[in-house]
Amino acid sequence: MSSLSDLLAAAAGHLPPHLVPAPALERAQRVLRTQSTAVPAVVCLECRLGDDSRVDPSFGVPPGRLGDFAGPEVAARSPEWVRVADLCGRASLPGSAVHGRIGPLWLEFDDPGEGEVPDVPVPGILFSVEEGFPALHRSDAECGLALREVVRPLADEGWEPGTGQALRRVLRLVPDGALVSDLGIFLSRGAATVRVCVANLTPDATAGYLAAVGWDGNGEDLTALLRETAGAVSGRFRVPLLHLDVGAAVCPRLGLEYLLDRQAQVSGPPAEAAFLDDLMRRGVCTREKRAALDRWPGWSLACIGDEERAVLRRVNSIKLIHRSGQPLEAKAYLMAINASVPVDEVRRSLAASNAPVGTTA
Repeated sequence: MSSLSDLLAAAAGHLPPHLVPAPALERAQRVLRTQSTAVPAVVCLECRLGDDSRVDPSFGVPPGRLGDFAGPEVAARSPEWVRVADLCGRASLPGSAVHGRIGPLWLEFDDPGEGEVPDVPVPGILFSVEEGFPALHRSDAECGLALREVVRPLADEGWEPGTGQALRRVLRLVPDGALVSDLGIFLSRGAATVRVCVANLTPDATAGYLAAVGWDGNGEDLTALLRETAGAVSGRFRVPLLHLDVGAAVCPRLGLEYLLDRQAQVSGPPAEAAFLDDLMRRGVCTREKRAALDRWPGWSLACIGDEERAVLRRVNSIKLIHRSGQPLEAKAYLMAINASVPVDEVRRSLAASNAPVGTTA
């Protein structure tokens, strides 16, 4: 039977060591080996692009496989995993308030760096609400359902007074044309804040929205950064996803996630070369890591478990970490994807798109 660690091992030969040093890769593998219930569909490695060598592993759970994490063996891991199992169980149960409402769910694990990987790693959880709660920011009823049935049970004792009110304000004030794509809670960090991801915010609307929800950072500096990077990427959203952490108030630290074009990376480096070069000029990406980003994308054939599969590799996104008065930081998200179609079909598709048929480095 194949596993998440098998999927990562199948792609590991293509991982540039400047992005994922051998000790960080081994720590990631140790974490993934603890996740025996997970289907090996997608593994992601979050890499810091500055001098920090830590790498946070994560993996995706498709909506149809949430039940895999609802069993007693998952709940027995730790009190935090009890909450994960509870949510996945209710999301998989026909007739429950959240059945069919939780989109792909991501479980992310913090790299301890020089520390030891715990026997029972505790995850952060990020889940799509774009389809399951499409009116989250427009409907008080839908907002209340999401907070009551999903967010509050996950946070449990980490929930601070005032968090519900702050979250409702953040959701209610999302401008027309924008949408809430994901919600998340990092159980490994105490679950004191809720991650809210807002898509389709224009550069000029972002600072006004943040001021309205109580963010106390420098809106002019943020707007300047957003304008300078406007149009830099060609993924699904042409503007970055805004990541907010919300407790009793909106936290000063923001994430700006730029989704990169996928098709170009089947047969070559990311299309957003100018954007990536600019990260190096800003001092948030080392020269070695900038070059390494071009070496990760492609695809290869590999044995995962007992099957030969096509493993697709891409730089899914770049996230800038912005905090007023502090240096900008950057992260890259490297994905390894176990193609769910037969190898021959992958070959035909790539041939039709003029991508090389075989293994790319």
